[in-house]
Amino acid sequence: MIAASASGSKPIGATSRRGIINATGTWETPYIPDVPGKDRFTGRQLHTRDYRTAEEFAFQHVIVVGGGISAVQLLDEISRVTTTTWVTRRPPEFRAGPFTEGQRRAAVALVEDRVRRGLPPQSVVSVTGLPLTPAIEAMRERGVLERLPMFSEILQDGVRWPDGTVLHADVILWCTGFRSSLDHLAPLSGNHHREDRMRENGDTGEGAVRASLAEALTFHASFDHGPDADFSLGDGRIYSVLVENEQETGELMPGLGQPALTSAEGQGRFGPALKFTLTNSHVVLFKAARNVAYSLSDFGGTASFWMRVDPAEIP
Repeated sequence: MIAASASGSKPIGATSRRGIINATGTWETPYIPDVPGKDRFTGRQLHTRDYRTAEEFAFQHVIVVGGGISAVQLLDEISRVTTTTWVTRRPPEFRAGPFTEGQRRAAVALVEDRVRRGLPPQSVVSVTGLPLTPAIEAMRERGVLERLPMFSEILQDGVRWPDGTVLHADVILWCTGFRSSLDHLAPLSGNHHREDRMRENGDTGEGAVRASLAEALTFHASFDHGPDADFSLGDGRIYSVLVENEQETGELMPGLGQPALTSAEGQGRFGPALKFTLTNSHVVLFKAARNVAYSLSDFGGTASFWMRVDPAEIP
């Protein structure tokens, strides 16, 4: 490891340590789901990170997207100065009373179990619930917490749901979280050092295998939070390309294509899934660079996916 000076102008030396705490946070990598039509919206789109005051949205209809505590807090502020619509992927779960020691331990256990299985952590409120505070009770009384499910398409001046319902919007506020700022650590693989330590310590059990697999992960897309990857060393965006006569034509475009593939809620192994039909006119893909650690010699790796197929629909 190279230690840098306080000014960052030059290194002050090299040192060896068993681990590094990477305290770079997530603020620089806001996450916005890739909803079809996002680029055609003529109103204003912004992320939680860009929010300043509610007054700037006066006399505009604001759609607040997200089911976390930040979304609820900003919804509360904005709904006091203008009209709002609250949209979430799943119905929010409100928790009355204090967050007990037992509940805290259970929440930590859920997160730990998911990470040990090599899966990225989900949102905080998915394991803690939303606290039913006096402020939230007041929002409920004002009718602000009447939420709608996630829309499927963004129009020039609003959004559309799968059933055809359309809602006008001047602003879409994405309270959809962040991703870890870890791109600068990609060159520091170091997996072989961990394997050497495990062999030296005689640690070859199931726990060591799981830890080793999690550390070797280069790409993971659960589709729980949209079509883009949850974790990737390279480009995590999903791309589409038109197919004609079994040949790819045109350029790669970010997103699920037009008409877009369906993100089917509850149809995956643990959550949503991409739904393909015989009428799809394009294919979707992720770029391999840095996401697949391929080399011409000594190559080894595993790519896995879960698929459900109706044999009657296979041509």
